[in-house]
Order: sequence, then C-alpha cells, then structure tokens
Amino acid sequence: MMRLRRFVVVTAVLLSLPSFAGCFKATGGGKLTGPNGESITTGFQLRCDDVGSSGHITGEFQYRDHGTGVAFHAVIDQFFLDPCESLDQQLTDAGVQGTLSASGTYTPQPTDLGLPGTILVVIQDQTNTTGATGCNPPDGGIDSLAVQLTGGFYGGRTLQACLEKGNFTVFSE
Repeated sequence: MMRLRRFVVVTAVLLSLPSFAGCFKATGGGKLTGPNGESITTGFQLRCDDVGSSGHITGEFQYRDHGTGVAFHAVIDQFFLDPCESLDQQLTDAGVQGTLSASGTYTPQPTDLGLPGTILVVIQDQTNTTGATGCNPPDGGIDSLAVQLTGGFYGGRTLQACLEKGNFTVFSE
C-alpha cells in the first residue's frame, strides 16, 4: 500500500510539472516482479529532441507480464512548451535527475486483442540517488518503473515495481 501511495504522489508531481521530461535519452530493459509475484519484462528507448522552441519526446516501450498475460507495445510521442535544454535544467533544479516521465499510445499484443489506449510511463535511473518510488535499499537507490494505462483493452491498470535484473539509464545529451 505504501508503494502505491508513493506512485500516486510521484505521478501527481510529475504530471503537474511537465518540466520532468528533460533533454535526455532513456534506454534500458530488464526483469521486474509484479505485486503478486509475477515476472515482468520490459524494454524501452526514448529521446528528447527540440522541434522549433518545443521539446518533443519520442520512442518505444515494450512490456510483458508473464503471469497475467498483459502485453503491449507503446509509441511515446509527447510535446512540451519548453525546449529540451530548458526542461533538463528544470529537472536538475528540482533535484530529480534520472527521472523521465512521458506519455503516448499503447497497443495490446497481439494487436487483435482489443482497442489501444493511453500510457503514462515514469522511469527512474537511481544509480546515485534515492528513489521516490520506494526502491531504496540501504546502499542506494534501485532503478524503478511506474506505468499507468487508461482507455483501451488494458485501461485502468497500474504498476510500480523495482528493477531486479537489467538496467535503466536516463542521461543528458
């Protein structure tokens, strides 16, 4: 319950401050364990590019829950009012380096399962910091992932989990 509460707080903060998108790339993948012990695998590649005076995050995100059968592919495509460099500086000033929050459209896999919907994904690379999602062992933070799906076949599902194997990397360009 504490992890869910932290997810709600982190998501609310990230949604209220679009500056958390930053001018960086996020790449990675690995294995997580869901709330009921199910094995989850994920992989992603995201980047921020300037389009005129706006930041634009694009990329792809793949997710498979081997216990429940939930599987989807997401295309991330989100514009922000500020350019990437400005967003990156706001992120640093806010003290949450290594966090990327972006939204896009998910498609259930296989594609004939049902309608697509919207995804919000929050990726935290906690190499040298303490995570806001509750993934805090005594010796430092652990990479984490939070996913919220709305609409479509899997609408209403949320997940927050700590990375067990693999690596999430969020870095400035």
